[in-house]
Amino acid sequence: MMMMMLMMMSFMMMTMMMMKMKVLMIMVMMTTVMVMMMMMMMMMMMMMKMKMKMMIRMLMIMIMMVTIMCVRSIRMMMMTLIRMVSMLRVMT
Repeated sequence: MMMMMLMMMSFMMMTMMMMKMKVLMIMVMMTTVMVMMMMMMMMMMMMMKMKMKMMIRMLMIMIMMVTIMCVRSIRMMMMTLIRMVSMLRVMT
């Protein structure tokens, strides 16, 4: 669990280094927060020994949320890229 979290954090840092855009940074932060929430839920379930069905349902919901966030961030990235390209074309 801890290793996973560390890996996620390092990945986040790398992405931030690569893209110095506030919007994208916010998106990455959101996704990481979602993942953290997921991990917390898993930990809690392990501790409480909740019913498997409930656990699966919760996990599914979390994954759905994360995927939606990812899709949105990707779309935003695409938009920004297109905009940048168009700007470059105008410049030349």
